[in-house]
Amino acid sequence: MRRIAVAAAVLLLSAEIALAQEWRAAFVPEKGSRIDFLPNKGGFQRSVDTTSYRFEFVVPVAGDAATVRLVYTGGGAEEVDDYPAVIVHRGEDMISLLVLHTASPQPDKFEVYTLYPRTGVGFSSIVSAYLGSRAMKALAPTDPAIPAASAAIMPLRQVGR
Repeated sequence: MRRIAVAAAVLLLSAEIALAQEWRAAFVPEKGSRIDFLPNKGGFQRSVDTTSYRFEFVVPVAGDAATVRLVYTGGGAEEVDDYPAVIVHRGEDMISLLVLHTASPQPDKFEVYTLYPRTGVGFSSIVSAYLGSRAMKALAPTDPAIPAASAAIMPLRQVGR
């Protein structure tokens, strides 16, 4: 019985130590699914969503704020955008982050990143109105290809720290 208690104490202590360190990781998205609602067609349209960027996540030890860095890797030169994220859940097995785009130019968009540090995989799910852009909303009446509502989910694979 004493061995079980000691083993449990060691596991709890190692879990606390793991959570007591800033967590950093880089992930790349793989092919995912996208569903758009197109008013002119009166229905939903599915498509494959592919990307040319990677995500770099920084989750500090304490507090409820993290950073999601989006690094565009297509076209030769790398461009970087940093987004503040709210830590919805932080554990050794799963971390969930919420990015709210509330300021221009993306007023109607939010993203959830669910990451599994032990396995090095995750998911990004993104929902938006008019692709989260006021400019797209203004163009929508003249461009029937702009969806009024969108949702996408992409699997993520860890590529580094």
